[in-house]
Amino acid sequence: MKNLQKALMIILVIFVFSCNKEENLVHLERPHQLLISGNPSIVKSQAGGAYNIPVYAQNELIVRYDPGLDDSTKMFLRQLHDVLNYEVCQLCLDESIEKWFFDIVIQIEPKKQAIEAYGGGVADVDYEFDFTSELGDIEVGTSEDFSYESLIVPTNSGVTIAVLDTGFDPFFPFWYDEEDIPVPMLYNASEMAAGEELSGWDYVDYDHNPFDNNPGKHGTAISYIFQNILSNAGVPFQIMPLKICNAAGETSYFKFLCASKYAFERADVVQMSLGWYDDGFGDFENTIYNYLLGVHSDVVVVASAGNEASDNDEVVHYPSSYDTENMIAVAAMNATETDTAYFSNYGAESVDFFAVGEEVPFYDYGYNPIEPGLAGTSFAAPQVAAIAAKFLYYDDSLSPSDLIDDLIENGLAVPASCVGKVKHDKYFSLMVE
Repeated sequence: MKNLQKALMIILVIFVFSCNKEENLVHLERPHQLLISGNPSIVKSQAGGAYNIPVYAQNELIVRYDPGLDDSTKMFLRQLHDVLNYEVCQLCLDESIEKWFFDIVIQIEPKKQAIEAYGGGVADVDYEFDFTSELGDIEVGTSEDFSYESLIVPTNSGVTIAVLDTGFDPFFPFWYDEEDIPVPMLYNASEMAAGEELSGWDYVDYDHNPFDNNPGKHGTAISYIFQNILSNAGVPFQIMPLKICNAAGETSYFKFLCASKYAFERADVVQMSLGWYDDGFGDFENTIYNYLLGVHSDVVVVASAGNEASDNDEVVHYPSSYDTENMIAVAAMNATETDTAYFSNYGAESVDFFAVGEEVPFYDYGYNPIEPGLAGTSFAAPQVAAIAAKFLYYDDSLSPSDLIDDLIENGLAVPASCVGKVKHDKYFSLMVE
């Protein structure tokens, strides 16, 4: 009888995995989320609030297979570890990363440890978690979504910049000239399309239109900063909008991971104005993301340092604190360029540069300036990324460490009040009109 039950269970598992095999996602209702962090009260008190504290999935893990692992071994591993169903990264050039879903009653930490101990083709195992990006208080409003295809460049040239954020709104007037003719500046995905993408991708709604429905237009504002700086510098570029955050700024590690992998395979510079704090539970240094940073060490990654007025050397902020040569972390200088912005994180060892992050110009749909402008490390980071992109355009042989050297050489000396707050004691003045 036991053998019969076992055989029926195997048949059932095989049936589940065979359904919708041609689809990337085996659909199911989002499972219950459970906070299982080591000591969130410490992070909240030191980092200033409940923002960006990982909220872990009770029955989900993310695995990375050994390179070249065959499908039959993958199926065996899923069956062995009682995986109910799974999801692969959309549009990835390989299927080495999966999210595994388990029964809701499991203990997730022992399950992770058991998978790691067995190995057998699984190289890494990460917890899945949700986090919320710090979006700020300014609201521009929302527009009706319409086609962005006229803004896609005919052929990619110069520098490709991936923006992982809330998406891109094609309605804003600064994408058009004085005669209301679109000025193409979005990435053309046709050269390396892995699916139905035209330019970027929406990892929230799983489609090719990464429309920015955030009321503050967080991702759109970041794209505008790139457009303004690089256009004024005469640098050809294209922006790849990768929407991983919903309208409220909420996302998950898996979305972040998959979009990062997609960007690393295609972009020269990757901009990330988001993040989460180390809560003492997750092993964030030894993660699949850290592995990807190493594999794609030639790609420049620029991340905001966070907005909790916290020392990132003490309360670690990710992804900005990943200690790799291609990661550049940016803090915010105040509008008068005399001190650290009151909200900005900092870190003598974990943050590289300052850029002005107060009163950053942005506009509404009528092209009216928003007062007093944008504030946040979110808007300081793309200024540094745009400068790095400019250096890279003029010399595409530069490594990330070479780019950092160039940034150090071209940066301004920080005022006395900021000495020792970032690694290189340099900052960049506001470079958008």
